[in-house]
Amino acid sequence: MAMKISDCVYTSCYCEENVWKLCEKFQSLSKVDHIKVAFISNQNRMVPLWQQSSGQPPDYMAVWDYHVILLETVNEPSRTTLVWDLDTKLSFPVAFTEYASRALRPRDLPVCYQQLFRVVGGAEYLQTFASDRSHMMNADGSWKSPLPTYAPIQTKDCKNNIQEFISMDPASNAPGNILTFQQLTDQF
Repeated sequence: MAMKISDCVYTSCYCEENVWKLCEKFQSLSKVDHIKVAFISNQNRMVPLWQQSSGQPPDYMAVWDYHVILLETVNEPSRTTLVWDLDTKLSFPVAFTEYASRALRPRDLPVCYQQLFRVVGGAEYLQTFASDRSHMMNADGSWKSPLPTYAPIQTKDCKNNIQEFISMDPASNAPGNILTFQQLTDQF
């Protein structure tokens, strides 16, 4: 699918909503069955990613409490996977192998920084994810980052379940599977 980053809905610091809006685009093109959403976090909620727009040169590393990307499987049956990350300095989209080696860089990460991935089908993400954005509110009621211009994402049954999606606890109620880096690369 030919899409530029400028074609996407984007609000800084709302990666989960940016990816939700990207899933809507895939759904409108009848391609939602070819995508998965990956929440990247860990038990400590400290995950480094490189080649991030908010990072500092030379490697543009940023440590996030969580980050969200979209994975698209293309070129069946060879199963090439593309990563759609609206916060990367790499190409958009970028081949999974390049993203894994340049942005995830798992080699020799201390245990406290090792990334885990909650992977959810695109259609399921659209149907189940909800956020009232309260995780972006400071104790004094101000916002940590300016809000998106559209209404919060909700389902008919839920107004806020983002913490379950971010959680890398297998007992979480969120959909999807929790994978290690090796399991993610084996799958994609």
